[in-house]
Amino acid sequence: MLLRLFFMEQEENIKEKVRMMFVQMSKIDFTPLFELDRQLSANPSLRSEFVKDPLKVAEIYGFKLPDSLKEEGFHLRCIDTDNRYYPSEKVPLSNSCKRMRVKYLGQERKSGLEQLLVV
Repeated sequence: MLLRLFFMEQEENIKEKVRMMFVQMSKIDFTPLFELDRQLSANPSLRSEFVKDPLKVAEIYGFKLPDSLKEEGFHLRCIDTDNRYYPSEKVPLSNSCKRMRVKYLGQERKSGLEQLLVV
């Protein structure tokens, strides 16, 4: 019974956290990512910089991800026409993973442009 109550409480916490994240995401201006997407396709040196710190490069183009979403592990990736991810999915993004306040729950929400992915 106690274990069941614990999981019910956790379920409500997770539902509320997800709801808050979607509310925050609905307020983000994703417009700057369209130009970043075009530039990543056209400029290999920019892609190299993007791999090192995707959010820093996105901020140069005017994209602002709220700190609260960064803390939850939201991050950016680029996917090329051969379905390769930059930065690679095989290596976790250390900056975003260090900031996560909760353990990874196996839930991913991907939103994409042509090649740019918000995860």
